[in-house]
Amino acid sequence: MRTGLRIRTFIYALLYCVAAMGGMIYYADHKIIMIDNVAQDQVAGGVQDGEDAGLGRQLRFKQGEESDDYLWIPLEAGVKAEDVTMENHYMDREIWIYIRGTTENYYDKEAVFGNISQVESGTYDYVRDTVLLKFRLLDVYECRSFIEENYLHIEFVPPREMFDKIVVIDAGCGGKDEGISAYGVTEKEFTLDIVKRLKLLLEQTDIKAYYTRTEDADISEESRVYLANAVCADMFISIRLNESEDTSVYGTETFYNKDYFIPGFGSVQLADMVERNVVTEISGRGNGLFPAKEDDMILQEVRIPAAVLCAGYATNGKEAGLLQEETYRERIAEGLYQAILEAYE
Repeated sequence: MRTGLRIRTFIYALLYCVAAMGGMIYYADHKIIMIDNVAQDQVAGGVQDGEDAGLGRQLRFKQGEESDDYLWIPLEAGVKAEDVTMENHYMDREIWIYIRGTTENYYDKEAVFGNISQVESGTYDYVRDTVLLKFRLLDVYECRSFIEENYLHIEFVPPREMFDKIVVIDAGCGGKDEGISAYGVTEKEFTLDIVKRLKLLLEQTDIKAYYTRTEDADISEESRVYLANAVCADMFISIRLNESEDTSVYGTETFYNKDYFIPGFGSVQLADMVERNVVTEISGRGNGLFPAKEDDMILQEVRIPAAVLCAGYATNGKEAGLLQEETYRERIAEGLYQAILEAYE
């Protein structure tokens, strides 16, 4: 009995080893290295690491098989997965690919091919010791990618195909538009700070968040609207501040588009969740919900549930003082976070 058991155990172990070895041989032979979610950073827009790059030289394209799902990018011999970094500049509808270990003129002769249906144009430049490829896309996409036999394969995928939960978070103003400024409070700085705090909270969840800006950048209203609609987000939340000639006025207010209604969960329901949760977290005064003004392009044009939180009156000395406290801004971010979680319940 024991001898038979030992024999069976030995045979099973041998078969496992053979199967494992076969898998290793297949893997090594095909040289497939997945790089999804390894070296991809979500970048909200603007020039970053490639800021010293020139205008770029045009990449060469050749049409591949119409049935091919991937864009094929040739890689110079010796380039490994860890040499490739991808950035999604979704506000600019661009994918930036940094490839270390590539000679400056490599892409003078090598062409990109495969599925180029989502690509509007492509350029490359040499940035220090790295080649930077920039692909201008026709829309906002996420990427699935892998390396096989000296080719980087990229599939451009609509965000909704990759994520079940999507939100767009907007820090009001930015760049030349400083917004309201009073009592030492500048709107563009405080809205961005709150958004960055909210970002840290959302990164701990399975919610995919897109941000209209994560730095002090000029972002047009049209671009903010486009992002929200393009990614088919579940909701759009913008953070702003308020002002009044009457410096005694204070409190939070949340605006919504009364003309855009979705049964069950629409802009008014989202606005209510935002107002209630933020007021609760800051133990503050809630002035309530208000229909969007006619000149509020963002709320009028976004085609998903959308709300704008005015987190306080910068023109009120006491409230401006509170906004300057980090713990207060942290509580505003926590309130927004709780509102988003409630919306998904």
